[in-house]
Amino acid sequence: MKRFVAAAIFVLGACVTDANAQASRFTGKDLFEYCTSDQTSVAYFSCVLFIRGFLVGVNLTSTGTGRVSVPNSNMFLCLPNGLNAGLAAAAIVNSWRSIQLTKGDVGPLEKAEADVVLPTLLMLAYPCK
Repeated sequence: MKRFVAAAIFVLGACVTDANAQASRFTGKDLFEYCTSDQTSVAYFSCVLFIRGFLVGVNLTSTGTGRVSVPNSNMFLCLPNGLNAGLAAAAIVNSWRSIQLTKGDVGPLEKAEADVVLPTLLMLAYPCK
């Protein structure tokens, strides 16, 4: 049951798009725009739901360590204990803006799928120690 609820939350978060976005493509740019929306808006709620689904999945696969291996690489995603979707949203926005400041733009992150961009930005925000 726990896994079903986690999967349902992730699917719900992953499927939320606005009327102007393609239903099958939720990009990094979309995620950034949603996460920088007013915190009382549907867009921000969509951001938090998407991230919450991801965090639930990480918790299920990390056996409580907060450390998950990234498939097809020798990298790990290490999240702090107690990280919630609101804090993670702030962290990815800060990582995005940091990339913008240092490189001038975010390059491929804008067009990449949000499910790839989210862990990438979290890895920048919370490097493994």
